[in-house]
Amino acid sequence: IVRPTVFFKSVSGQLEVIQSGAPFVMFGDGEVTRCNPISEADLATYLIDSIADKSRENEIINLGGPDEPLTMKKQGEMLYKAIGKEPN
Repeated sequence: IVRPTVFFKSVSGQLEVIQSGAPFVMFGDGEVTRCNPISEADLATYLIDSIADKSRENEIINLGGPDEPLTMKKQGEMLYKAIGKEPN
């Protein structure tokens, strides 16, 4: 079982939401949870490689991208910076 933390595609969907003027939604202070976005291509490669890798059979694998995990607060700050606005 492969469980990706989050897709970059879903992150781009959040960008569209805040570009439209809606707030970035997070729970609490935004520091409680962390995620490590992975691209669709990297996830697909991992899944294909898993077919031949017997060490991954019957395992639960939490899979993320190559960078350090992001808090939701940090992710929101990055999204607002990308569109040149201050978080609301």
